[in-house]
Amino acid sequence: PERKFNRRRFHSSWRWYFDYGCGMVGDWNVHLQDIVMWTLDTPHPISVCSMGGHYILADDRDTPDTMVTVYKFPPSKLAPKGHVHTYTLRKASGKPWHKGGIGMDFHGTNGFLHMTRGGWEVEPDLEDWNRPGSEPRIDPVKEMGEYHKKDIEGHNLHVENFLECVESREKPIASIEQHYTSVVACHLANVSLRVGRQIFWNREKEMCFMDEKMTVEDKEANKFLGREYRKGFELPEV
Repeated sequence: PERKFNRRRFHSSWRWYFDYGCGMVGDWNVHLQDIVMWTLDTPHPISVCSMGGHYILADDRDTPDTMVTVYKFPPSKLAPKGHVHTYTLRKASGKPWHKGGIGMDFHGTNGFLHMTRGGWEVEPDLEDWNRPGSEPRIDPVKEMGEYHKKDIEGHNLHVENFLECVESREKPIASIEQHYTSVVACHLANVSLRVGRQIFWNREKEMCFMDEKMTVEDKEANKFLGREYRKGFELPEV
């Protein structure tokens, strides 16, 4: 949309305005969301509920600086009963997440997998929850090391793979279809936040609904699935 010139809307901070970006959930989180979804082999969320707002930072952004989103995913091979994924944004918090500002925790039946884009480690449970009354264990954190060699830059490998696929016409490792699902999950977090309630996502129809059985269309939420482009700047339809 056309707006009066504002330096904050021009350079790197453009991403904090819904006119152009998605806030942190669609900026940094999309890189982590992708890892979570392909790790658990989950194609799409079936419901999303977000809460948050612009509470702390003294600027004019209209995207949140504080946000919590709860995703519900359908059953998958690693989670046959489905699973819940919680995204947390604390843009103004001085205490970083586990050994860094960003990362992921996978909570399993016997412990936790802590992961960032630079490495990972496993921390076992301190108590056997399958045996009531069992004594807490004192197993130390098991450092598992980095998931790639220090002298290999993952970004360059993706660039190399993409260029190879341009020539071979094969599908790249990081396919558009795979990343589409991650991007949709991030957008749905913002949609839920903006309508102020839980939404239910139908992947086949690519629509939001008011109920889990997908019988009542959520017309308010569906308005945020697209936007009216400024004349002369429309994107072509494929």
